[in-house]
Amino acid sequence: MTRCCAAEIKLALLALLAREAFLARRSWQEIWWGRLHLDLASGWQLAIGIERDQLGVLLWALAPDGRDWVYGCQRDDWSLGPDSRIVEPLELLTAAQRLELEGLLRQACCWPPPLASSDWLLPPEGRLCSHRQRRQRRQPGQVHASPFRQH
Repeated sequence: MTRCCAAEIKLALLALLAREAFLARRSWQEIWWGRLHLDLASGWQLAIGIERDQLGVLLWALAPDGRDWVYGCQRDDWSLGPDSRIVEPLELLTAAQRLELEGLLRQACCWPPPLASSDWLLPPEGRLCSHRQRRQRRQPGQVHASPFRQH
């Protein structure tokens, strides 16, 4: 199977900017340096790097048809060897679009983690909300476990 290309991913990012529905696996506020995983309604999955609380590069993408893209897999001219430049989808956006995307991702909603009670995991309650709202909703003594926790 072939890989998807940066231009295809740019179209998915533009759909995101046009307010396509999506979920983040963790909120921006939980990440200072790491990956922000997004699941778009169109079926795209994206992992965007966050570096020191700033939008970084796209690290990984999975198209709805199963093709993937990994940072470094696409170059402007492979014949240049180490001098070839990595083609990265976020770099294909304008500066204004990158700023808008960062603002959108900073406010992204994510699924609240399931509540852990004894040995049983209970389904998340309520609607999608921000990390701050989840923290305010917690009751004393509750233990929260996230299946998406990054180590």
